[in-house]
Amino acid sequence: MIINQSIRNGFVTVNKTGAYFSLISAGGLVTVRLSEKGRTVLDTKMWVGMSINEAIPFDEITLLGDDGAVEFWAGDVSMYSSRFANNAAKAIRTSVHLVDGEVAVAGSDLTRSAVRIRSDKEVFVGGTGFQSGGWRVAAGETIEVPLAGVISAYKREAFLDYSAPKALENEAAFFDANVFPDACVYVSGNEQTRIYNTSATGGLLRCTTDGGVTWKTIFDDVYCYEFDKRTGIHYVLQLVGVSGLAKAVVFNRSYDGIEWETMYRRYHEWPDGAGLSAVSYRGHIVNGWFQRTYQGMSICCNIETGQVVVKAVKVNGLNAKQGAWLDTDLQVGIFGISNELFKTEDGGVTWRSVLANYYNATFAAAGDGIHLFASANTRPHISDDGGETWVQVGSSSWSSRIGVHVKDNLWIANYSYSIRYVDMPNGMGSQVSGTLIAAAGYAFNHVFIRSNGEIYFPSDASLCKTGISVIGDLSAARVEVMELLS
Repeated sequence: MIINQSIRNGFVTVNKTGAYFSLISAGGLVTVRLSEKGRTVLDTKMWVGMSINEAIPFDEITLLGDDGAVEFWAGDVSMYSSRFANNAAKAIRTSVHLVDGEVAVAGSDLTRSAVRIRSDKEVFVGGTGFQSGGWRVAAGETIEVPLAGVISAYKREAFLDYSAPKALENEAAFFDANVFPDACVYVSGNEQTRIYNTSATGGLLRCTTDGGVTWKTIFDDVYCYEFDKRTGIHYVLQLVGVSGLAKAVVFNRSYDGIEWETMYRRYHEWPDGAGLSAVSYRGHIVNGWFQRTYQGMSICCNIETGQVVVKAVKVNGLNAKQGAWLDTDLQVGIFGISNELFKTEDGGVTWRSVLANYYNATFAAAGDGIHLFASANTRPHISDDGGETWVQVGSSSWSSRIGVHVKDNLWIANYSYSIRYVDMPNGMGSQVSGTLIAAAGYAFNHVFIRSNGEIYFPSDASLCKTGISVIGDLSAARVEVMELLS
């Protein structure tokens, strides 16, 4: 396969098994050192275009030369005998996948000559045609896989232990004013950057970068602010303009909460009968779409391209005010009217009931569109199959509270001055629930959890903090895929 790396401080070492090596590009003369089981099997100098002419098994490659990008072939067959290596593709197909656990990143396609894969975190790729169990892809590395079969990527999953949460901490005047109760908040790892929204209907997004010494307004006319813990990216929806529906849709994105870029700004016509009233103040980030549902419509922004779609959402002729689209094509969704949740699989043409006695304003969808939360009969219910089946977890009331997804079937929320959890650690029949930690005297509605397990919840301008044990990383790997088609 083709591997892209960078020589830094005069060398780079890559763990890769193979028998053939070719230097494709480099900044000059490169010393190539191949080793197997700690023993050097080849030590030679190469120019760009040079290859070893016979099979020499190796499991480690060290390149020494001038600092800069370097590209080379390393595999069980030579680059020149591989029909995939240098054939120009007639077309390409690209996609982006968030990987936590195992995710299929490319389907079977006989017209495909190779797949190039890049990830921001370490993943392993495998699938049809892999003889040795798969390849490791280091963070920032690009590999080329010369296969036409199904390819999956795997990121090591984090292990969670919520049996012994950290002792409760609290800090008064953590924010410069009262936080809007149901809005998303963000706190950086060193707690110097803090972000909150003052209202869900045209509020201010406030930020400090010095631990609360100084504050500034980043945006006004904010109708939704969300932080995606899977990717560490912030999103803001603004509706800018005069009162009523004559407003421009503006989507903004930030990788640190400080520097922002506008992805989209344009006036839209709302669907017939749609309005800006809603029963939930939260948005969803599901399968690549940052979305906010209002009366009879969802405003959806593609987080990769900035494309915006305003979709009418009428359930059996009635305006839905809460819910989310669950797939990449905005065809499968679950939305609520009155006290019932309905699901569509054809973009809203037909609907069927999936959860009765639903407590309005409690629906939440995880980023994978598979794990869902809602209250019914004021009791927490979760689904791990996209809403086809729902399981009541525990008998404690969670009425009017929206669950925050942690991982798999684990959800947390606040209710009656405590942080509560529900989980199905081993699937159906393994339901568990309870109080994670009590916080008497602190009224709070929103819970924010970092990828390392730290949990924050605002109470007016104060902040409470606890945490659960996380071994690994709750965030996902962002895997970019380019398929070369013949």
